[in-house]
Amino acid sequence: MKSLSPVDPTQAVPRVLAVRAEPFVDPDTAANYLRTTRRHVLEMVREGLIPGHPLDPYAKKKDWRLLLSELHAYMLRGRMKPERAWARGPLRLCSPGAIHYTPDPDA
Repeated sequence: MKSLSPVDPTQAVPRVLAVRAEPFVDPDTAANYLRTTRRHVLEMVREGLIPGHPLDPYAKKKDWRLLLSELHAYMLRGRMKPERAWARGPLRLCSPGAIHYTPDPDA
């Protein structure tokens, strides 16, 4: 059996790589999906409330793109922040129903 080389463009593409990737969408399309405004989507992305991906991570003014599957999963989770922003430290209860985070002194 002949092995496939990832650098030789004349060889056939393995079936694993031939899977169609989900397209990134602009904030207008994401806002339409979430039934909100473009401005609100951009505010939520900047605050880290919903997952977003900048086209140029080093630009001062970011041009954001989003994946509808990530927004869908975020909405089904029902959390206030995505996983990376959710883990902020140990929980402490202050009053019934109120959850606060204790700042991590090592951070």
